[in-house]
Amino acid sequence: MHFLHLAEYWYNISYHSSIHMLPFQALFGRSPPSTRDYLDGAASVATLDTLLLERRDYFVAARYHLSWARQRMKSQADKHRQFVTFCHWRLGSPPPAPLSTTLRLSPHFGKAQSSTLRALLHSPPHRSGGLRVGSTG
Repeated sequence: MHFLHLAEYWYNISYHSSIHMLPFQALFGRSPPSTRDYLDGAASVATLDTLLLERRDYFVAARYHLSWARQRMKSQADKHRQFVTFCHWRLGSPPPAPLSTTLRLSPHFGKAQSSTLRALLHSPPHRSGGLRVGSTG
């Protein structure tokens, strides 16, 4: 509970995609004040210097843990994805030099996306050039 105000400040200055802005901006109509990094020994009062160093250490730790959590969530999501390589060339002509696009497809690749992909795969060469798909994983 000692640093609850910092958690509240972090929430208010984090971008929310549902409102397309920061909650602070929605409430006050302006950008939030910035927090500056503190340099060791910049304060003339020793107690203030200690408190500001503590605050800086908490911010550094919070950034590290948020980054670690983001990487962990991404790696968990990637475990269920499949690498697919798309090679582009016109049907009926020899394939060019290796020019491919690799995507990570979610296991929830919906019917709308698969029907669009199927239409591209089976389209005549004069319409869209067609696609060849090869799975790599």
